[in-house]
Amino acid sequence: MKKITLIALLLAAAAQVNAAEEPALQLELTNGKTVTYALSQRPTVTFSGSDMNIATSQASASYARAEVANMKFVKIDLSAVKNVATDQLLRYADGIFEAPGLDITVYSLAGNAVAQGHDSVSLAGIASGVYIVKAGDQSVKIIK
Repeated sequence: MKKITLIALLLAAAAQVNAAEEPALQLELTNGKTVTYALSQRPTVTFSGSDMNIATSQASASYARAEVANMKFVKIDLSAVKNVATDQLLRYADGIFEAPGLDITVYSLAGNAVAQGHDSVSLAGIASGVYIVKAGDQSVKIIK
């Protein structure tokens, strides 16, 4: 009876470990950085000219094809993702971009700065269109 209980506990622990993993699309860039997109966010990859574009329901990003060294499918540990330092992340919610400790600039496609802020910037005052949001060494293309 003790063996059955022990086996059941081990199987439950293994199920929890597997439940914490999620399939993802991972890009390895030539500058040594790695960018990962959870497949649960349904990333769409398209190519235009010399750029590779990846869009999810939350954000989009563009990479020069020459900057992408490798692209592969991996499993990511969701518990590790939750522990990533937030000062390195660009987040978007309710029309506000946040990047704690960083200056944020929103650019029009013509290259003009249309909104700026430190730690956060609101998109409420800008017209509908396509913009580039830059914070630190991160940038994303958005459609408002």
